[in-house]
Amino acid sequence: MLTVASLVTVAALGWAYTIAKADPMSSMVMGLGHVGRRMAMGMSVPGFLAMWAAMMVAMMAPTVGPMALAYQKGLPDAAHRAGPTAGFVVGFLFVWSATGLLALVPYRLILDLPASATSSRWLPVVAGAVLVGVGALQFSRSKVGCLRACRTPANTLNEGTTGGGGTVSGLRTGLGHGWRCLGCCWALMVILFVVGVMNLVWMALIALVFLVDKHWARAEGLTRVVGISLVALGLLVTVFPDVLPYISGAHAAGGAPMQGM
Repeated sequence: MLTVASLVTVAALGWAYTIAKADPMSSMVMGLGHVGRRMAMGMSVPGFLAMWAAMMVAMMAPTVGPMALAYQKGLPDAAHRAGPTAGFVVGFLFVWSATGLLALVPYRLILDLPASATSSRWLPVVAGAVLVGVGALQFSRSKVGCLRACRTPANTLNEGTTGGGGTVSGLRTGLGHGWRCLGCCWALMVILFVVGVMNLVWMALIALVFLVDKHWARAEGLTRVVGISLVALGLLVTVFPDVLPYISGAHAAGGAPMQGM
């Protein structure tokens, strides 16, 4: 019960921080759909990494709950489970938080795009291609394989019991589980660079997909639905570019695209 309460608290704090940061950034370019419609004001590297880490905690802490409980129950010493379990959760969340170093690259590239790109043909084509690509990856063998490994408690439990059950072992096991989870879920995070890194609606939708996808026995159907939906949305954006600012929420920033560089 303490583990569940702790994870809920951590996730709530992550969402609270993210929501607080999202409001002052609502007029800033945070995705392809915002280029030319919002101000191109950058964040410092530490600021971006802190924001990204909070986002990952908010989105991923709920998904690790069932596996953390399974890991905790499998520990050999019932009297000393808090340390290893905490290490497991920290290791898992660290993997996802560390992806901010990679996320910083596309964020900076998008930020450097000129406002005039909003009237170009290539911008919606790139945005649509990203969505189609992410949708297609939902049907890939690597996605299916990583998802099955991520859903299998035996992998995590074996790592935990063979590692001695200490806090360091829990941390190492959490890192391994986080890596498997990253392998099956990373592509969906790429959507945020189209619709906006701080787009709360899309963040919540993706987090819900992660939660169901990882812990529902019949989630293969959901994976296909998500894949087909993203491919369809990507094609729609490519054919009808005006859809892009609407799915990104950029249309609410004032309507008409900004001009100039």
